Amino acid sequence: RPALLLRLVGQLREYLLALLWEAANREHRRVPGVAEYLQMRRHTGGARPSFTLTDLAHGRLPGPDRRADPALADLDALAADLVCWCNDLFSYGKERSTAPDGHNLVTTIAGETGQDEAAAVRAAAARFNQGLSTYVERDAALARAGDESVRAFLATRRNWIRATYDWSLAATRYA
Repeated sequence: RPALLLRLVGQLREYLLALLWEAANREHRRVPGVAEYLQMRRHTGGARPSFTLTDLAHGRLPGPDRRADPALADLDALAADLVCWCNDLFSYGKERSTAPDGHNLVTTIAGETGQDEAAAVRAAAARFNQGLSTYVERDAALARAGDESVRAFLATRRNWIRATYDWSLAATRYA
């Protein structure tokens, strides 16, 4: 499907450019601000191309008119954010113990606000929880108004969020 292939190529380009941004920050020991980090984390996490690959594997997809719907696009972006923020929360402890890294939601919050580590972790968790609450509301509204292809699209995003959380709980990677 040419449209999905073009979307995937664009997302991979964004991913690679975001990794260059991250590498430059690390080279200069620069911790980005929260707003900048949130914008770029959506790309450095690789969730968006992963979503598109999932869409390619799925048979029913929303048509171009539905895919361009701002509500659906916003929900897609929020799903990517939640996957990345979940990763940041679960990986923070291990990242902190091996080598400090400015590319984690907790670190950027602490750096920008001056909060101690515990408060920054709570703030990052609160951001995740608020995002998840918003996601659930928007997902339900889109599911009610959407056709089967929209509901399938929503189900794959929900599955990604849930699977990331479940995997993170059990992964020895974060032990």
